[in-house]
Amino acid sequence: MTSTHHTTIADRVDKTRPHKLAMPPDVDATQSPTLVYQYLDNGERVEVPGTRDNQTPGVLAQEARIREAHYLKMAQDALSKQYNPEWQREFEHDQAMRRAQEAADQAKVYDDLERMMCSGYHTSGLPLPDRVNYARTYEAMADYLATKPERDWMRDEISDPASCRAWEIVEQEAEEQLQYAYFFDTSDIHDREQVRRISAVDIYQVLYPD
Repeated sequence: MTSTHHTTIADRVDKTRPHKLAMPPDVDATQSPTLVYQYLDNGERVEVPGTRDNQTPGVLAQEARIREAHYLKMAQDALSKQYNPEWQREFEHDQAMRRAQEAADQAKVYDDLERMMCSGYHTSGLPLPDRVNYARTYEAMADYLATKPERDWMRDEISDPASCRAWEIVEQEAEEQLQYAYFFDTSDIHDREQVRRISAVDIYQVLYPD
């Protein structure tokens, strides 16, 4: 481990210390080869490789906020396309605004997770794990199952690499949302990396054992 310009270079972020993502807001941290975090106990910054092991929910929150800004600009641009009919301008505007809101909602979920994981339950104000009722996991599973027919339809309609990638993205996002909820409920026995390896089928079997 070395230190340069008050930023420590390390292989991994120390997740036992309270920390937060410290990247410029316009940088998509999910695509960055390195990640910078700031420890909240002494203000020290640490630069680590941008691997999945080093990613916290703050990385996904930042990516979601970038998408939100992109869709807000799309919404603004849609209204300025005077050569399009008014109904088309309004339709494109409304679609972009809906996607912007979805991205903003995702960012809030990831921000809440970031506070819980990086600052500790008692300082984050978020609820403690619950392996008795699994309330968050049941709610997330209901959402996961509700959108499954649409995802299955996308899978059945795959005709080229682009449509295959589109299906993979929505399938991965749906499973990640479920995994995050399961992490909330079981974080006293699982860390985030362990939950990433637990599939939606495995979580379903926990909720609905034979």
